[in-house]
Amino acid sequence: MFVSLKSIVGLGVVLWRKIVDLYRSDPYTHLYLLYDLLYEWDNCDLVLDYDLGIKSYRLFWRGIRSDAIHLWSSSGCFDFEQLLSQDLLDSLRIDSIIHLHISDQRCIEELIDYLRDKGLVVDKSVFVDMVVDENSFKPYKPEIARRLTMDYLEEFYELKKLQFREYEYHGEFNLEDAKKYLGKYRYYGVFDDDRLVGISCRYLALPEIGVVGDVFVHPDYRGRGYGKILTSAITRDIVGYGAEALLHVFKGNERAIHIYEELGYRRIGEKVWISVEGRKKK
Repeated sequence: MFVSLKSIVGLGVVLWRKIVDLYRSDPYTHLYLLYDLLYEWDNCDLVLDYDLGIKSYRLFWRGIRSDAIHLWSSSGCFDFEQLLSQDLLDSLRIDSIIHLHISDQRCIEELIDYLRDKGLVVDKSVFVDMVVDENSFKPYKPEIARRLTMDYLEEFYELKKLQFREYEYHGEFNLEDAKKYLGKYRYYGVFDDDRLVGISCRYLALPEIGVVGDVFVHPDYRGRGYGKILTSAITRDIVGYGAEALLHVFKGNERAIHIYEELGYRRIGEKVWISVEGRKKK
């Protein structure tokens, strides 16, 4: 039985307990499900295949500039038509990511074909999940990084604009976008004299897990250990309150993976991310 939820009120006590139990069974996989239901409900909606337990789900989240979809199934695959309607796919913005919490390669390829048949231009990447806790964390000069507040908005804006150009994101990154990012997430920065040359952030925080992301260093300042410092600063915050720090890194980025391992991070698995890069011309 598929249940579509547009309001957290519709969950009910029994279903909410099932969601919490699912999260507790595998926090690394289901942390976005729990976090978005608790803190991002106005920006997301949820479809569950639910009987005596949760058999699969689709979580949609609308971010500041792009969207995310999380797909999970206990059986290895799921009903594409039920979880990914044409209206939903038409609403996805370019640069959105579909996160697959499944390992069935046949299902993944069938999903990619389904998305392309629905008019999306997509690409597949593999990301490595890595975690560290307070006992295994090996900090590297986190005190050098500064907590970024709105006092640094202009510098933050300029660096994010550069990041968007380098990563070839679609559209223009504007000052209002920068204000939203800096106001919503916990950012750190490193400076060369008074110039902001690198950033990192904590995307979300639950008692058990916090997520590290958006580590970016200006091209002219790479190779100086700034990325390691920035990751260390955010990680210190997370493990300091007793949680594990989790990050996602592109599988081919062996240099970054090595840096994270030096900080004490360990690999716990891999997931497929499908990026939405455009729409086919009709």
